[in-house]
Amino acid sequence: MSTYLINCSNLKRGGALQVADSICSQLNRYAEHQFVVVLSDALYNTGRRIAGYPNVEIHTHTIRNNFTTIILGRDRM
Repeated sequence: MSTYLINCSNLKRGGALQVADSICSQLNRYAEHQFVVVLSDALYNTGRRIAGYPNVEIHTHTIRNNFTTIILGRDRM
């Protein structure tokens, strides 16, 4: 079984939220894989909906932009 990270922590608004929601909603179709999904606060409802999937582990983290995250593209987490 392979494990995949899906990082949606930087999504706040726009069409990318719908794309992320659509992808995450289909993860239960791939039971042969394990998924670690990191969701922003904007995807709270998606997290609630997929929380029951046996092959999905959910974490919530919203990136707060500052000088370091903008320049280096990463934050403390």
